[in-house]
Order: sequence, then C-alpha cells, then structure tokens
Amino acid sequence: KLRTFFIGFFLILFGLAGVNLVLGYFLNDAERKVERARAQIGEVNEALEDIVLSSQWSTRFARTVIVTRNAKRLVYYNQISDILDGNIHRPKNYTLEYWDMVAGGFAPEPETTKEGAVSIEDRLRKLDASPEELEKLKQAKKLFDKMTVVELMSMHAALGEFDDGAGGFTRRGRPDSEFGKEALFSESYNKDNGDLSRTIAELRDLITKRFTKKIDQQQSSADFLLTLNTILALTLFGLILLSIFYLRTRFAVRAAHLMEVIKQISSGDFDSKSEIVGNDEIADMAKAVSHMQANLVATVTVASQLADGDLTGKVDVLSDRDRLGIALHDMMEKLSSIVISLR
Repeated sequence: KLRTFFIGFFLILFGLAGVNLVLGYFLNDAERKVERARAQIGEVNEALEDIVLSSQWSTRFARTVIVTRNAKRLVYYNQISDILDGNIHRPKNYTLEYWDMVAGGFAPEPETTKEGAVSIEDRLRKLDASPEELEKLKQAKKLFDKMTVVELMSMHAALGEFDDGAGGFTRRGRPDSEFGKEALFSESYNKDNGDLSRTIAELRDLITKRFTKKIDQQQSSADFLLTLNTILALTLFGLILLSIFYLRTRFAVRAAHLMEVIKQISSGDFDSKSEIVGNDEIADMAKAVSHMQANLVATVTVASQLADGDLTGKVDVLSDRDRLGIALHDMMEKLSSIVISLR
C-alpha cells in the first residue's frame, strides 16, 4: 500500500543517508591520512636536509678555522653538532642561509637551551622509521662522526691545541694549519663526504618509497570510497526517479481517474464506473465508491418504480444512518398503507 511504500521509501532514504555519512567520514579520514603522509615526507626531507647541511657547514667552518684560526667558527661548528645530536634546540628557519646570516650578524646565534631539542634519530623515529631506515641513518651518522673527528683534530691543531688522549684538546703546542689542510682536503676525507651524501640519498629514497606506498594505498582507498559514494548518489537519484514514477502511476493518475468518476456520480450520472483494481488505498477508495454507486443505483431504481406507481419495490436500508434509504422505505410503506386504505 501507499503507506507501506512511504515507510519503506523513507527507511531506505535514511539508510542511504547514513551510509553516505559513514562513507564521507572514511573518505575524509583517508584524505587526512594522505595529507599527513605528505607532511611527514616534508618532515623527513627536512631532517635529512639537516644532516647534509650540517656536513657542508661543518666542512666549511673547519676549513675556515685552519685558514683564519677564527675560534668563533669553532663555536659555530660545535653548535651544528649539538643541534644535530639534540643537545640544543633547533633554531627556526634553520636553512642553508642560516649560518651565513649568523656569521654576518644578521641572525642571532642558536640558543643553548635543551628544551625542545630532538636528535636526528628521534626525529625519524617519530616518523615511524623502519629498522632498515634506522640502520641506514646509523651508517650516515657513523660517517658524519668519522668526519667530525678529522675536522676537530684539524681545527684544534690550527689553534695549537692537540689531543690529550682523554677525548679533549688540552695539550698545547705550536699551531699546525698544514695538518688540517692535508686532512680536510685529502682523498679519504672527500670520499667520506661523498659516501655520506650517497648514504643520505639512499635513506631518502627508502623513506620516500615507504611514504609513497602509504600514500598510494590511502589514495586507492579514497578513490574506492569516492566511487562508492558516487554509486550511492546515483542509486539515490534513481530511487527518487523511480518513486516519482511509482507515485504518478499508482497514485496521481489513478486518483485523478477516481475523482472524475466521483464528479460524474455527483452530477447524477450513475452509469460511470471505476476500473481501478489493486491492493492499496486508491483501490480501497474505488471499491467504496463502487459500493456507494451500487447503493445509489438501487435507491434510484426503487424511486423510479415508485414514480411509475409500482409499490412493490424493496428498499434495502444499509444502516441506521442511511437516511435516504430509511426515508424511501417509510415513504413506500406509507404510500402502500394509503393505497390499501383507498381500496
């Protein structure tokens, strides 16, 4: 019936709307994960860039110290290592130009506070680095530390400070810049520098592949959800069109036909009949109208017989509320009594 149809239609409609909300949630979640993965790639590149920049600036400051014996550059050198190791806080805008601006007096030196400081290893662990990636980072850090030993020895030698055997440079002597020049421009040092860049590139490639795979998976999931959402929207659109067609054929057209029959009956045309059949409210109304029409026809037939002087007709009173039937029945009986009396 129409009531059942409307209940079913709105239940389906609400169900599809609920599914649409769920799909929208998961779609937004997938898109957030994609954006998060892209942001993490940026964080990884920033962390790896810090290693490369630290190596380049360490080499530059070390070579500056052995030529100029500028102890301030040694301070900067140590700060670079401390930032990378998480001993002091990483400055904002820590880019390739940062140390140039510090050396030129256009930017303040890094704050020596440890609050908020994070080592390069911890930065990658926060990005869910795999064991293979951490091992590659370990190799890069080993090369960096190896170069650091050479650079520190060269700088301190240029300042007349030498290894005391306890990890410090407290032993004084004649400044030796030539030792630093030979060490920092040697083939082995350049090889270690190139090996460090190669290792960082391999680490970057590993991490990029991992995040690219992750992004592809999330993007595939988002595309799948988007496809489902599109199918759902088309289904909803088709359901609405089907409902409109159903209501028009099962309700609007049949109701208009029934209304026309009722108008004809109300105008006195009792021969008009409704051909509506079915098992819904419109069909029930059509049956009621047909029953009413049949009763009216029966009443009119009796009234016609009465008009012709035939008092033998039988009036069926439908109920206590059938005023027309009761009145006609009473009139027939009274007329019959009058005729009998006259006879």
